[in-house]
Amino acid sequence: MAIGKLVAKLAEKERSQHEKTMALALGSVLALVVTPLLLHKLGKWIREQTEWSAPRWADYVLGVPATVGGTALSIWAVITQWKHGEGSPLPISPTEKLVTEGPYKHTQNPMQFGWSIMNFGISTLCNSVLAGLASFVLTGAASWGYQKFVEEPELRHRFGSSYELYRKRTSFLIPGIW
Repeated sequence: MAIGKLVAKLAEKERSQHEKTMALALGSVLALVVTPLLLHKLGKWIREQTEWSAPRWADYVLGVPATVGGTALSIWAVITQWKHGEGSPLPISPTEKLVTEGPYKHTQNPMQFGWSIMNFGISTLCNSVLAGLASFVLTGAASWGYQKFVEEPELRHRFGSSYELYRKRTSFLIPGIW
């Protein structure tokens, strides 16, 4: 709870458009380059430790649509935050308005859902389905922890009852599943 309030204080500082853009660029590099590289290393280790693997064609059949779809969903969520919320997903440059349009109509965390699917796809393509599943679980767990312990308290602090109402009527992560 305390970390959420600390992040909320950080979020209250006014940011210039340049600062918001730089924060978005940094977050994009972390999400789209650094994390997949780390997960690739993990996947390589998993592949070396296990005997089982799916046929390579299955890795492509699962990996390509997951990578493309997850990336597209994450980008749609970021663009929606930028356009409708006038900010970025990062706490140092948060949205100024509560975003409930676009993918946020269906899930509170479309970016994290898409990111988890994207990482499943990349790890599957680079390594194996088993590595993809491990990446999905790890990024899903990390996203869940961040959402519950950092972002939810921060959003409650900034948006109050509007956020609580949105939270009660919208799926947490997977669209349609409460």
